Amino acid sequence: MMELPVLDDKKYRRLFEEAVARIPLLTDKWTDFNPQDTGIMLLELLAAMTEIQIYYLDQTGDRFLNAYFDLVAPGTKGKPVPQRSAEFVREFQQVKSAVTFRDYEMLALSSSPRPEKARAEQTGGMLRLTVFRKGRLTSEELGRIYQEIKPHCLLTTRLEIRQALLAPLNVSCMVRLDADTGRSQACRAKIIDIFTGAAERKRIGERPDIGGIRMEILSVPAVREIERLSIQYKGTDLDKIRETKNLCFEIESIRLELFT
Repeated sequence: MMELPVLDDKKYRRLFEEAVARIPLLTDKWTDFNPQDTGIMLLELLAAMTEIQIYYLDQTGDRFLNAYFDLVAPGTKGKPVPQRSAEFVREFQQVKSAVTFRDYEMLALSSSPRPEKARAEQTGGMLRLTVFRKGRLTSEELGRIYQEIKPHCLLTTRLEIRQALLAPLNVSCMVRLDADTGRSQACRAKIIDIFTGAAERKRIGERPDIGGIRMEILSVPAVREIERLSIQYKGTDLDKIRETKNLCFEIESIRLELFT
């Protein structure tokens, strides 16, 4: 049975604090975060109104759910809501014909043996599907994945499946901020996004650009300088790794220290 999500999970205080934390990321000219500031007063008002809207959004009952299922799953009409939701989810999650990259990735992730990640891309006239695991797959296992996915392909699709190893990176970074400590929370979130994004944007075999990461961090408002920046794979500095052809780098841990 599908468990309906709890939509009313953000209260006024959290909404307001998240809004204030985003201010330094948008501008460095707004420096007064006290209650008497007009902008802060407006954020308080908007946070209260948003909390009310979220509350009402979460009050959906069976009458409304049945109306939605009549639209998206008319074949389940007359059945109890839990059964309708279970049948709809089961049908919706099945990929019958792979058309988009996402379809191929979902098929790979549901195959056996199940990879930890999958990425599809077009290379010339070939659709290349790369599966990722921390351990290497045998040629027989790759063949089984191919046999499970091929029947779902379009007739004109030329499919190639290859594997790459997940390469977890451990980041250690020490950053000095300006004296305005009120921005530390926003700076921390922004710097963590920089690290994770630097790994996600890279193709297989490409290592994250440490110089580019350094420049992005220095462009964050309130960051004065970087005291230390180290990115390692299996205890070796990233820039000293020679062979990266079949590696897909991902951030495993981030140790971030901020001080003024």
